[in-house]
Amino acid sequence: MIKSIKRNRGITAMIFLLLLAACSKNSCEQQFSYTFSMESINNFRVELLIHPDSSWQAVRHNFYFDRFGGASSDLQKEGRLTAEEYASFSMLLDRSGMKGMKESYGFDGEESTGNAIVYMLSLTREGSDTHYVTIRENAGDRFSNAFKELILFSGMFLNDKLAEEPVVP
Repeated sequence: MIKSIKRNRGITAMIFLLLLAACSKNSCEQQFSYTFSMESINNFRVELLIHPDSSWQAVRHNFYFDRFGGASSDLQKEGRLTAEEYASFSMLLDRSGMKGMKESYGFDGEESTGNAIVYMLSLTREGSDTHYVTIRENAGDRFSNAFKELILFSGMFLNDKLAEEPVVP
């Protein structure tokens, strides 16, 4: 049991050092604003906003049930990224190639999005223009593994933050 704990600590320390090394070689020190949202029109929307000061906001809107319940059930949480989380997002954003992507994917030829899930991302790096990418769920095979990692990491982070119990002082 103790060997397992020591090994896990060693692995965690190694990952942290790799992230720091990667960030010292690229633009991880550069501030950014990043927005990730996932929406099914008229059903739900979840959104993650990361600001240059490392603060974040996570929001969930459940349009479908709110319509029947007659009241808003929005959930909003906020906090501050740890240095490791900020470095992870920055590294994933750099590797994703988002700046070289088109503005939209999966919308050609069909008028209605129906209940399809739509991913919307925006990235603003310090000193540059904002880049937007909108993806309909059926366009998943057109993306690099690094971009898919960014989507997965963003979704897991958002889910974890919305599921956290509030800290009572």
